[in-house]
Amino acid sequence: MKKIFLICISTLLLVTVVNASGHSETKKLMKAAKTSIKAISPKDLNALIQDEDAEFYMLDVREPHMWEEGTMDAPEDIKIARGLIEFDLPNQLKDKDALIIVYCRSGKGAPLAAKTIQDDLGYTNVRYLIGGIQGWMDAGYSIFNHFGEVKLVQ
Repeated sequence: MKKIFLICISTLLLVTVVNASGHSETKKLMKAAKTSIKAISPKDLNALIQDEDAEFYMLDVREPHMWEEGTMDAPEDIKIARGLIEFDLPNQLKDKDALIIVYCRSGKGAPLAAKTIQDDLGYTNVRYLIGGIQGWMDAGYSIFNHFGEVKLVQ
């Protein structure tokens, strides 16, 4: 019984150390992405959406099962799960100089995806939405889904 207990404790410690080191690597990746990619606030994105002369693409990098949660009311909305960006974006968006606003659910995946788009795929005008769709809604803006318009009540 004592051996089993020691094995369990050792395993728990190992898992904790591995998870902690992975978390630290994730923080480094996020910091590097946020340092090298320009961000756009929900307020500035809303102004861009309202500007009828603005030309830009919204790139939703959430997983497909999240797309039904809703999207912003923007003219050009491309949906490509983050894991497929390298394969699909060059086929869907040929203009490497187009303004691309990358967004996700919480603002964590978009900076990493935007860094890949800029650094690895060669797009030159990439931004990520601060806070993702959650930040957009927290700022008081609506999203739209199969229920219609959805807005947070605070």
